Amino acid sequence: MTGFWKAVLENALGNLVTLGVIFVLAAVWTAARFSGPPLVFWRRLDPRRRVLPPVHPAGGSLAPAKVNQPSLFVSPVEGHELVALASFVAGLSGKGLPRGMRCVRLDRLEPRVEVSAVGLTAHLATNVAAFSGAARAIWSPGALGRALRGWLVVHGALSRVAAAGRVGGVRPRNVRELLANRRLANVAAVSVLAVLPGEPPRAVLGRVRDETGAWWQSSAAGPVLARDLEEGPDPFQAAARRLLRHALGDAAEGAELVLQGVTSSRAELRPVAAYACRLTCRKALPDTPTRSFAPVGLVRGRELARALRRLPDVAAWQLAMLAEAGMPPAREADARRPEDGKAAP
Repeated sequence: MTGFWKAVLENALGNLVTLGVIFVLAAVWTAARFSGPPLVFWRRLDPRRRVLPPVHPAGGSLAPAKVNQPSLFVSPVEGHELVALASFVAGLSGKGLPRGMRCVRLDRLEPRVEVSAVGLTAHLATNVAAFSGAARAIWSPGALGRALRGWLVVHGALSRVAAAGRVGGVRPRNVRELLANRRLANVAAVSVLAVLPGEPPRAVLGRVRDETGAWWQSSAAGPVLARDLEEGPDPFQAAARRLLRHALGDAAEGAELVLQGVTSSRAELRPVAAYACRLTCRKALPDTPTRSFAPVGLVRGRELARALRRLPDVAAWQLAMLAEAGMPPAREADARRPEDGKAAP
């Protein structure tokens, strides 16, 4: 090979290597921007620093005074771009894109509770701005390739979505500021922490490992669905009972829910109604850890500290509050079961 062609080949290879390095750095920068702080460091913080200051609604009830139609949510992306972005985020976790599912958006807490219904697709897309769990999955094996391909399609929308989580360049400092941001989907969720009677009392934690790296979770957690609006005056409590029955089965019978407050992870920026409940029926619940559950004593020590580092932010805050102050006092609005009826229109 002549010196000329050798120089051309070396130059071409050098350019390809440079382009590859730039492409990988761009993908890593995107992942770091949308996945938030590394969990190994983030979860070593005090749980109270990992969540926004909780709000305690008057009367301890989240029964909505109004269901807004249409929703107050103003999506930063729409149409085909929204579908592409939602598919990208759902694909990072290797899960399919749910279609047609309607969830409850928490529009306001004060001076009265107002909600509306939004599609889960909107949440999947706009929650990238909130450093969602799916975005954290970019770091998981096999997800980087999907992120590289998807980033080429949706990189324009990602910048607008990232800006949605900030107002004047500042992320929300409390739940009121979070709900005032109409560009965040603010799909409401519930987190229930069940406590076994005895001395010392023990919290029942779920043992999972999902795309967020959360090895444990609260006893039951999930979104508030639009159909929960038809289950009684308080859709949040209805969702909590539905999820608790699904997770614990017969052991959830007779459990009384007490609202600990409405808060949000500072990383995810999603309103969560946190409930605690004392189980009265221990049927089907083991005294020792299993593949599905892990009883953790509410006593300061190595076991509790280990659990706090393995829990998502809101669940860790719930566990820390129970360990510090015990079960909150039951209020009449929290303890009684939802009655038949619908939220006021």
